[in-house]
Amino acid sequence: MTTDVSNKHIPAAIDRLMPRSPYNSSSSAIAAKVIEDIHFLQDRIERIKKLQTPNSTVLKTYQSMLESREAVLAWLRENGDLEEEPEDASDLNHHVG
Repeated sequence: MTTDVSNKHIPAAIDRLMPRSPYNSSSSAIAAKVIEDIHFLQDRIERIKKLQTPNSTVLKTYQSMLESREAVLAWLRENGDLEEEPEDASDLNHHVG
């Protein structure tokens, strides 16, 4: 994925997604929220694409939001104290071989 998102705004985006407090200041908690948002947005995008007449404005908005969340997660993985791990371990349990 290539994106034109500048990394300098990522910390501000993180603060908007999950304002800092003594209870949720860890990179892992922020990443969990971002991953939750990514899954939500991916689901919405798929649902919109399946509509008979998808709203292109809404679709573009959700795609932009998804790109932003993916950039935040990548930034957290590069600059935070996160271990690289599967985005959703429960997906592994649904694989039928």
